[in-house]
Amino acid sequence: MNTVPPVVKDLDDYMRFRAQREGLAWKLDPQFLAQHYRMGVREFFGVVIDDDRLVHDTQQPALFNEWRKRRLH
Repeated sequence: MNTVPPVVKDLDDYMRFRAQREGLAWKLDPQFLAQHYRMGVREFFGVVIDDDRLVHDTQQPALFNEWRKRRLH
């Protein structure tokens, strides 16, 4: 199964945004994230997934809120 679930696409999008804002490179492949999501992982680098949606970031809550607001507009 090579499809990436929508929540994992959101996670990848957010992590790219967060890494850019932190001045870091994001090098993990969405397939890597999807594999771990399918294995039951629901927290990635402080980003918590619940009910197939990103709910918060324990490490960068302000960036997470900014990202969510940008997605709504």
